[in-house]
Amino acid sequence: MQAVRERLTRPLRVALAVIAAGATLQAQQLPPLTGTGLILGRVVDASTGQPVSTVTVLLSTTTRGIPQETALTGPDGQFAFMELPTGSYNLSAIKSGYLDGAYGRARPGGAGASLKLQPGQRLGDLKILMWRPSVISGHIDDDAGRPLAGVTVTATRGLAAGPAVDSYGGSGVTNEHGDYRIPRMIPGEYSLSVVCRVMSVPIPASAGAATPNVASGALTVDDTGHYFSTTIGPRAPTPTAGANAMMYLTSYFPGTTRVTEATTVAVAPGEERTGADFAIAVRQSVRVSGVVTGPNGPIAMAMVRLWQPDVAQPAGENPVGSFPIASAITAGDGSFLFLAAPTGDYLLDGYRPQPPIGEVRMSPEGIPQLQTHDYSSSDPEGWTAAMPISIAGDTRDIALTMAPRSRTGASVSGSVVFDQMMTFNNGRPLDPFFISLESNTGGGMSGPVRADAPGPFAITVTPGRYELRAGALLQGFEIVAATLGGRDILGTPLDVGPDGMAGLVIRIGNRLNTITGKVTDTQGRVVRDAGIALFPTDTRGWPLVARTSPRVVYRRAEADTYAISGFPDGEYFIAAVDDALMANWPSAALLTPLSAHAVRIDVRGGMAKTQNLVVVRTIK
Repeated sequence: MQAVRERLTRPLRVALAVIAAGATLQAQQLPPLTGTGLILGRVVDASTGQPVSTVTVLLSTTTRGIPQETALTGPDGQFAFMELPTGSYNLSAIKSGYLDGAYGRARPGGAGASLKLQPGQRLGDLKILMWRPSVISGHIDDDAGRPLAGVTVTATRGLAAGPAVDSYGGSGVTNEHGDYRIPRMIPGEYSLSVVCRVMSVPIPASAGAATPNVASGALTVDDTGHYFSTTIGPRAPTPTAGANAMMYLTSYFPGTTRVTEATTVAVAPGEERTGADFAIAVRQSVRVSGVVTGPNGPIAMAMVRLWQPDVAQPAGENPVGSFPIASAITAGDGSFLFLAAPTGDYLLDGYRPQPPIGEVRMSPEGIPQLQTHDYSSSDPEGWTAAMPISIAGDTRDIALTMAPRSRTGASVSGSVVFDQMMTFNNGRPLDPFFISLESNTGGGMSGPVRADAPGPFAITVTPGRYELRAGALLQGFEIVAATLGGRDILGTPLDVGPDGMAGLVIRIGNRLNTITGKVTDTQGRVVRDAGIALFPTDTRGWPLVARTSPRVVYRRAEADTYAISGFPDGEYFIAAVDDALMANWPSAALLTPLSAHAVRIDVRGGMAKTQNLVVVRTIK
């Protein structure tokens, strides 16, 4: 074994802690670890199985979470940590040219696992896998074949129009030839996009003689008394006095402006996927203007937006993977102006929260900024409006009429009950909590409404699909059940129509359910590092399931037994799975075949159930 083992000096401790743990050590040096335990292991390339040398392996206790010792692998990829006390430890590995590795990590970007060391125990033959990062590169033109420089290409895991489980995968900026490169990507499937958003903002009186900072290429002042901003960079065309500009539209690989038509690019570990080229649509823009009013007259500081009709969402919400084509903020007289908008059929929407957005002020650097209010105690109702619009040329005198959400939306009402009355917390009244409905397309919250005690509630939302949420509950309390007409609806989509819904009963309690058990292989041998997946048997919510759903749980088993707790009442599928198979968790494409290998279990009323599982090694 050729391994170099060293104690960390304080400067190196600080550097590694910041890199590997994102934390800052306290001023004093951490005490050295002393004991009789031993950890031996090897770092290997996950694709080739060959040892990886000169890898920095970091050891940290699970209680501190800060690296306390380091080892450097030799030519055989081996490392050692000696004289360790009893405890639970994490091992991580870093090396240039590789994605960060960790003990127990079975797939790129997956979770690691801790290991427990008994007095005098020798843990040998541990293995840490490391993967080469992937790269996607390509070329960006406009749809006339001219290369575009200085634009950002963004990679998103999965389909751009998918549910709210998508995650950022990296980005790259095109050079003067229109070429881009996205490095250090986790292997997988990605959608690619260039987001081109434009916004028109009325110049505030407070700007005075201040000059906007045009060096960034993002801001110009038009003859209409508006700032114009664009996200595409300094080479984007901008409106000039008395003339309309060509404008870029948000575009997706393989070359479409519609998020529903986007396709993915697959990339394997260590692969550089070249040729991911696509064109950005450029169109002659027109100017669109109008006035936003409410029952009491013009509405200032409202946001007005243009959407493609096939991805339009309720006012105030943003669909996953899609962006407004153009945005504007209303002036004091309620007027709005899109300095650049393409021709076509769209949905025009507007919203103003309560209190309103704030005001536009010029920063000392010459950049207009929106000064927003503190919304923690605001009225969540707000004002909304939406209407279809057809744009054939310069369009004026559009009238958009807003009304309080309570008048334009649908009411969802019911009552909150507690398993046990708890109106005091250390002598104080029960802290207010929040009941809200979250857009199941990832668009955000409707509500929330505050509740100080059990009793009735009502939320007004735009008709659409939502999922129930609660926040700011006392520690240990959760929503344990929600029913509508006697039917369990917790964790499943709520389709709210124009007439709303009544009679929703939300039960909050601290008698949380628990499932424990052992995981074995088909030979009856204990498996200590499998993933435990729990998800509802009701398939209605699968296509839109989110990682934050209280009924969708995935954790790694790290001992002879596993334990999952804190989930609501209901009937579930539970399965022990090789973590290497879980890269697409919790998409419906994974849940459907996984359910065939899972065990059904019904848990309610603070039950503690035992369910032993056999690990799933393949999913078909």
